[in-house]
Amino acid sequence: MKRRIVSMLLALALLACLAPCALAADDAQSIAAQTLYSLGLMKGTGKNADGTPNFALDRAATRAEAVTMLVRLLGVGGEELAKERELPFSDVPDWAAQTVGYAYDAGLTNGVGGGRFGSDSAVTAAQYLTFVLRAMGYASGTDFSWDAAWALTDRLGVTHGQYRAESTFLRGDAALVSACALRAACKNGKTLYENIFGKALPDELAQSLRTLAGEAKARDTSVAAPGYASYLDELDLPAILGRPQYSQAQIRAMSGYTLDQLKDAICTVPDMIQYLVETGYGKAPVWKDDIHFHNGGYDWAVNKSAAGALATSCPSCGAVSNLTRYILENDYTDTGYVLWGEYDTNTSRASGGHIINFYQIGNEYVTFDYESVIAGQWRPNDTSCWQVSSARGIADRARKLNMQDRAIHTIVLDRGAYRMHLPLAMLDQKAEQACYFTAASYRYDAEILYQDDAWRASCPAFADHPFFDDTVTLAQSSIPAWAFDGASDEYITPADIPGLCIYYRGFTIEPGYRFGPIEAGQTITVYLGGVRQSASQFTVQNTSPGSCPLTIRQDGTIVCGTALADTTIYIRCGTSEGRYILGGP
Repeated sequence: MKRRIVSMLLALALLACLAPCALAADDAQSIAAQTLYSLGLMKGTGKNADGTPNFALDRAATRAEAVTMLVRLLGVGGEELAKERELPFSDVPDWAAQTVGYAYDAGLTNGVGGGRFGSDSAVTAAQYLTFVLRAMGYASGTDFSWDAAWALTDRLGVTHGQYRAESTFLRGDAALVSACALRAACKNGKTLYENIFGKALPDELAQSLRTLAGEAKARDTSVAAPGYASYLDELDLPAILGRPQYSQAQIRAMSGYTLDQLKDAICTVPDMIQYLVETGYGKAPVWKDDIHFHNGGYDWAVNKSAAGALATSCPSCGAVSNLTRYILENDYTDTGYVLWGEYDTNTSRASGGHIINFYQIGNEYVTFDYESVIAGQWRPNDTSCWQVSSARGIADRARKLNMQDRAIHTIVLDRGAYRMHLPLAMLDQKAEQACYFTAASYRYDAEILYQDDAWRASCPAFADHPFFDDTVTLAQSSIPAWAFDGASDEYITPADIPGLCIYYRGFTIEPGYRFGPIEAGQTITVYLGGVRQSASQFTVQNTSPGSCPLTIRQDGTIVCGTALADTTIYIRCGTSEGRYILGGP
């Protein structure tokens, strides 16, 4: 079968002369490698004892291999590669000289300093995903950010939330990513498979790749189950959202389900509504609305994750939108959030905002506001359930909600696959104007649908960043772990904790958490069984006194110095011990 040269990319992606793997790669990676091998898109590094190809899936791919992948994915021909080039690097092997030389001259890659390319250094997840996206026609800096390439690959279904900046990336990961990319849409609208082979992706292979990616086959939801709640009919939900698949009794039986059990069971918006109503979600909330933390000189706010929302029955719009989006992930063409901010038209000051969910089915968009059906409230006329033919149509409907003294200043469509919605920061100006914005890296997940000119004029910060700030860096890994897992919350008071805990900048933190960054002069107090402890009642072991000095006052107040790097401390009080990691700037 004749293939275009781009087909070589995925084959080169996994070519290496590495020793046999010491650990067994997981089943999905092995199947992915075999799938690529059967299509002629991958070769092994040798033969196993039984004659099967050895793919060395537990080894890392190198920078030299990765750049070779990139050049092949860009479809660079042999004539172009054969041109004579003078490499400024001393560590490039002969087999990679042509591709590295081309990539360097084209400005696609640089060395690591000292006349070295770093050929044998391991490629990172971000780098590999960037190479795959470029092969699919997407441009870094325009369509996605190279250091957060997973934002686009997650959305395209190439990856599924498993890769971040800190992720280990092996050849087995490369095999899985490459296989899943075959069914994904390239920028020209065709699948990568179609671009490589010149024909449509076979249905059987498409289903195999969906299974490989962990996606269940779409269920037929066109027929309603008997015994569903009659109040669903009052909502007059669009038919394209599907019909309820469970009766009221069956939904009530899900009240003890885990988050992932709910994700497996519930696949339609009507059943999501039934679950919230029938289980009384939000009637007895444990914690408040959102989570605040300090990073990069700003105070940030995120809403509770799906895990946190389920654990706390939190009735805020942000928490319930995270919960429902997680449960219905992959049940529609796309899912995400619509966020808008409001301001007082008399003072031009921010006055809050709101978050609802959207569902894309084909080319249609449907929104739903779950806050109208939680906490014992049932407001069928206040659901913001709109069916429109474009994302811009959502903004048009939302702007009609403006009230006499309050107007919407910013509307953002946030696809944000496999994470919570946008973390927002507040910037106080000398004129006491508060502008909210987010880090520039999130612009590849989100689209600004509307921004009010009067608001922008009143907020000096928007002169530099209308919503995404290029000077601000915030990755998901910067957000405290307790924001995601629902196991802790800053709104708990020390009196609520039966064991050992500390109190820091208004946050009650149980043992085992990372927090910070720490700045000079900030204080920590220690509690045991809800009672504050004096200096004589506890001890502190500081593993890095040089990077973060701590001073303990007689009343038990721990005064912090500036943490230059992560510092681990152990607090012992009676028979209790707690380990904490203080984050550096």
